[in-house]
Amino acid sequence: MAVDLAENGSSWIYRSFTIDTLTPNVTITTPKSGEYYQNMTQATGTAGDETRLSTVRISLADNATGRWWDWSADAWGGTTFYEGGTVR
Repeated sequence: MAVDLAENGSSWIYRSFTIDTLTPNVTITTPKSGEYYQNMTQATGTAGDETRLSTVRISLADNATGRWWDWSADAWGGTTFYEGGTVR
């Protein structure tokens, strides 16, 4: 409701909304935790939320070298994230 200086009031306006307090869930299918790979052609997994996701961010690190996968250069060395739903 709003009231002006002359004391004229508007009607009440009602809105329904939900506050999302739950964190999204993430499952990584491949690569498997603790396994070693000579070559890795894909990484798979899922992400979900009770309402909806706005962004999916993926980062891939090589623990042996400390380098990160640079999605835009398609090579090791960057610190960038991939944002999207599917990486192929």
